[in-house]
Amino acid sequence: MPDGVDGLHSLPNGVKDEVSDDGKLIKRVSNRYVLQASDFIQLNTSLGTNTDIVYVDANVFNNADKTNWFNSVIANNIDVFGYYETDYADDVNKVGKFYTSSTGTIGFIVAKGQYADLTEAQADLAGTTLIYQLEQEEVHDLNIPPLNSYPNGTLIVEPYLRKSLKYDAITGNGLDFPVVLSSIEKIEDVNGNEIDLANVTLASDGLSATITGANDNDVYVVYGLPREGVIPTVTYKVPLNTSATIKDNNAMIQQHSKNILDLQDQVAMLIVLNS
Repeated sequence: MPDGVDGLHSLPNGVKDEVSDDGKLIKRVSNRYVLQASDFIQLNTSLGTNTDIVYVDANVFNNADKTNWFNSVIANNIDVFGYYETDYADDVNKVGKFYTSSTGTIGFIVAKGQYADLTEAQADLAGTTLIYQLEQEEVHDLNIPPLNSYPNGTLIVEPYLRKSLKYDAITGNGLDFPVVLSSIEKIEDVNGNEIDLANVTLASDGLSATITGANDNDVYVVYGLPREGVIPTVTYKVPLNTSATIKDNNAMIQQHSKNILDLQDQVAMLIVLNS
């Protein structure tokens, strides 16, 4: 990915980042933004009798498309991980959700009296992650090398697991895998931060793993190698008539593979978070 870009994202309204045929990344969705305590600027306890509202600083959304941001409309062009969007109402059924405001920000609906003051709300809500639609799309050149190949080239597809999983701290299994793993190459949290493998323990049967300090329902993306024989290695041998080299293929295939994996990771993580 280009510097300053954390991956490919999509939103509930269908707006998404994509790679064009000429090798450019069209960025229509922001990078993930992790809200800091200082980003929460007001606890409104006078708006309703059943709920209170915690407001985010509008400066967080300076480059956001706020065309449909009204408290009576579900815009669907912003995604706050772990929260559903709603329209505003002083209703206990809205607690734990957020809404967009014509003031250019969002409000978190909380139970009446849930927070004694703004400081308490800041401490609890800090760390919330979100993405939103950009007001203007960004175009990045990916500098992908051309795809070349030799005649009679061979393509080998190695078995590999990449999956978003919720952590199960209740049963103690941690992360349950759909196949037996021989090793874990990498684990990332919902914000894309890599977990130190020294804190990861793979079960002897290869079907689960635990992470020191992980909490129930935390979401992780696991990259691992299935045990030999669990998933077959597939080999293709195809007569190719284009002039070039398999060596050149490697760089192109690796770059395309990484771009596709990044997109699949984001889609899988959104499915897990909203399940």
